[in-house]
Amino acid sequence: MNTIPTYLSFQYINNHLEDEIKRNNQHILPDTIRWRKILQLSTNGYLGKNPCKFLKNSNDIKNNQYLNNLLNLNIDEVIDDNKDNDHESFKNLSIPYKFDKIKSDLDFIIDYELNTISTKLLDNPSFNIYPRLNNEKSGYLTVPFNSIVSPLVCIYYYELKIIDGKDNGIDLVLGFLKDEIKNINRNHHHNTNNNTNSSINTMIDMRGNDDRIVGWNGKTGNFTIWDPNKKNCEICKFGKNDIIGIGYNLFKDLIFLTKNGLLIKEIGSIDKWFEKSFEGKKNIKGLIPIISLGSWCNVEINFGINGKDKEFEFDIENYVKLNKFQLQEDIINKFEFEPFNVSKDVIIKNNNNIDMIKYTDSLVLEYLKYGGYLNTLKGMENDMQKLNRESIVISTLEEPEGLCYLKKQIREMIQLNKFNEVKKLLECQYNSFFITYRKINFRLRIVSLIYEMITGMEINECIKRINQISEMFKEDECQNYIEQVSIIFSYDDYNKCPKFNEFFNGNKNKLIYAIIIALNEQNELPFFSFLDMLIMNCDSNLQDIVIDWNDKGSLLINILEDYIKYV
Repeated sequence: MNTIPTYLSFQYINNHLEDEIKRNNQHILPDTIRWRKILQLSTNGYLGKNPCKFLKNSNDIKNNQYLNNLLNLNIDEVIDDNKDNDHESFKNLSIPYKFDKIKSDLDFIIDYELNTISTKLLDNPSFNIYPRLNNEKSGYLTVPFNSIVSPLVCIYYYELKIIDGKDNGIDLVLGFLKDEIKNINRNHHHNTNNNTNSSINTMIDMRGNDDRIVGWNGKTGNFTIWDPNKKNCEICKFGKNDIIGIGYNLFKDLIFLTKNGLLIKEIGSIDKWFEKSFEGKKNIKGLIPIISLGSWCNVEINFGINGKDKEFEFDIENYVKLNKFQLQEDIINKFEFEPFNVSKDVIIKNNNNIDMIKYTDSLVLEYLKYGGYLNTLKGMENDMQKLNRESIVISTLEEPEGLCYLKKQIREMIQLNKFNEVKKLLECQYNSFFITYRKINFRLRIVSLIYEMITGMEINECIKRINQISEMFKEDECQNYIEQVSIIFSYDDYNKCPKFNEFFNGNKNKLIYAIIIALNEQNELPFFSFLDMLIMNCDSNLQDIVIDWNDKGSLLINILEDYIKYV
């Protein structure tokens, strides 16, 4: 099993969705499966450049199908080596991780474990002219990857190392193929045999004659793109021992090329190339990474899959981050914000003459109190006292005495798997807590049952208990979740269940979060701390900038992930 590439996780989208969903439905509990997973999916970039469309266009069937499919994913999703991605599916979040299965009588060897392809002498009869529908008379071998890249992945990249072949000017092309819904010359493009994933013709011409292809040719050194007419850009040749890479950046509307770890060229426009299609951009499903080898080539592909492939020679993670920083600079320059820096010795005041250090301290203190981080709160207060720093009052709503300690108790009990004690404590403090918050009650029972199972409860008793829970919670959401959780009981070793971590540890974290929010509501406090609201307001402002500029690029910026967690 292989995890999603790290650089994709850096393509964070902002988390203004929390505020959006809460405004759209005042009665929704923050811990519903849909609410939390939409937030996390958007944060990881799975909802693309404009995640709000999945909330506002409720009648958009395709969007809802895609979203519903994603909501069933584990957020720490792994790629299943035993499952072929479906080229025809709109709903799958497709990421290639191996070669497609191909059939040809040409003289070649593919190693699906080592991700290598080597060719010997490939016939090239003189009558073999475009469109060359006969695979066996091509003179080259075209090998697609096993999946389209989801069009909602905004920056994608792969590399290959040339193990053997000509030192410079090797007959090798790497690039992308547009996967189109309708194509007037499409008869040879898809195989109707559902028992094979060999859906793309191994003889597709990548050498400048097919307007579905953009590609970098090692023999000529040219990169061919259509914008909308054919355009050959002179780049450089490559050969034996070179590591070359190609990627696309939908935010900047360009394709970028690398050689031996260096970015050597950025070329656009992808949009113009997409428009050069039957019925235009709406006809494009996505891009398929694809390579084409002539005779006597030997290459190794790096798909960039964590846990399996080597690190890229090119620093793609830094490339993604630099895109974000550039977007931040564009926003600052265009809106002429006054940047400020808070140094060790200098205090900078805002327009209301509020000491920014005091204000920041107060935001953090209130956040710690809201979250029940009592020990950290006391430690920070002690440090501030030693530094002679005072905080300010930023809220007129005073949190009841003892509430922070109660939240701390809940957090520690759940982390120590003391679920019955949690139930007793909450029922003692709030008589009707589990009647008011049925979904918290449901999740607490589920995670408690899983814990009892892994600590020795007989499987028959587990099944009996899950049936009792099913009788108590008839809501569709609960029934669907019970069906998913029940898969654990089919494993002799629960650790081998790929969803175990999500069902157990993931549920524990969600329970802590949901109970804290519910306690705030019970005490007539806002759901979120002022620091939470500040972050969400910043994200909301980014969304406004997107509308004002008509440019969705700023959605790459995530205040929480980019400027708080990792600074």
